[in-house]
Parts: sequence; structure tokens; C-alpha cells
Amino acid sequence: MKNNHFATFGGSQLKGFKVGNPMKVAVMKEGLTENELREELRKPPFNNEYCTTYPLERFADMSKNYGVAMYDLDELKNCYDG
Repeated sequence: MKNNHFATFGGSQLKGFKVGNPMKVAVMKEGLTENELREELRKPPFNNEYCTTYPLERFADMSKNYGVAMYDLDELKNCYDG
């Protein structure tokens, strides 16, 4: 099944990204499986610095309870200024 997971970040991650609080950032990419998303996050500019992946069903609660915003992988890469 494609596009069924998203990844989150910790407070010391996403250095060089213009996104505000990294703990309020989630990322996914249309058409990628969980493993494919993880493979992309192992590459620059992320360099395997992410917390974990979650099933997409968990995003609504994280957004509501913690103010997490979803980014498309390419959109997040474009926020890199490091």
C-alpha cells in the first residue's frame, strides 16, 4: 500500500530548515511506501535525522493535540537553507 505513513522530527533535528519548531513538523510523500519514505529521509538534506514513522491515521490527532503540520517531502526539502 502506498502513501500510508508519515515521519516526525525531534527538537534538535531539521537544522538549517526554515520551519520553526521541528517537533511540529510531519512529512510524507504521495506515492511512497513507509520504507521508501525512510529511504528518502536517509539522504541529504535529512541525513537520517528523523524520529519515527507513524500510520497516516495518527496524523489527525497529532495535528489537533500538538499542532503538527504536514509537509510534502519536496516542500520540506525546499525549506532547507543550511
